[in-house]
Amino acid sequence: MNNEDSPPERPAEELDDLRKQFASPAETGLRESEANFRLVVENAGEGILVAQDGMLKFVNPKMEELTGYSARELAARPFTEFLHPDDRDMVVEHHKKRLRGQLEASYSYAFRVISRNGSIKWVENKGALTTWEGRPATVNFLSDITDRITAERALRESEAKYRLVVENAGEGILVAQDGMLKFVNPWMLAAGGYTTEDLLGKPFREHGFRDVIVKPYKTIDLSRVLHTLIHDAAGR
Repeated sequence: MNNEDSPPERPAEELDDLRKQFASPAETGLRESEANFRLVVENAGEGILVAQDGMLKFVNPKMEELTGYSARELAARPFTEFLHPDDRDMVVEHHKKRLRGQLEASYSYAFRVISRNGSIKWVENKGALTTWEGRPATVNFLSDITDRITAERALRESEAKYRLVVENAGEGILVAQDGMLKFVNPWMLAAGGYTTEDLLGKPFREHGFRDVIVKPYKTIDLSRVLHTLIHDAAGR
């Protein structure tokens, strides 16, 4: 057959267009699914990473934002180097359990990571067993809970301060609900010669509280009352 009988060669762009036109619905659907999945992962509001053999095989942009490291930097070192020293053993053990299928997909736990600037951030991790390049790995979804942890710590410190003030107050403090005594501070017990067993869970009106002036706080949240006590005590 001479060259005159040969079909003309098609440009590469035209061949690519033809392949797309004749691609099976399954192939087209797979490409669209992969594109959509990548779009979701890259724009997720939580950090997503794949861990395998002690290294990070994949991280999304949120992980870069969370840690301050680039994807290349995160993939270049063992993932334990980005963890708080006190949490490393625990995280590694959870990772191993996940690989062995010993953790439910709904199981989550918190730990600390150290960002590029040295700041410590708390994250909550939910993960699942997966494969990466044909081998077992874990995919992990990390949410930044630093603000929540900070708020919980502040609340605990405030509660400790409230308790210290209430227990050492120079006046009686009690809580009555539905006509029953729910709380009485030490000053009130000493003033009336009672024990906690004498009062707690008992009807409020059964006790006279001789020589004690009871000031009722109607429709006032107890935390506001305690806050006022702390403020007054600080000003003395």
